[in-house]
Amino acid sequence: MNNKKSSRGGAMSGSLTPTKAEFGWVIVMTPEMSRQAGVADNSLIVLHLAEGKVSAEILPPATPEM
Repeated sequence: MNNKKSSRGGAMSGSLTPTKAEFGWVIVMTPEMSRQAGVADNSLIVLHLAEGKVSAEILPPATPEM
């Protein structure tokens, strides 16, 4: 497992590397991020990039059918 120290002194687990999708970039939320946002574990952050701006939305975890 990849444990890095964040700039705030906590441990970061895993990789937050975005994956390109047809509708934007997708990041699987860490358990800590999910708890802080009040959403289900493994929820997805979708980043939309356009005209020098970034917007984001949180989607529920992917289902096995996906």
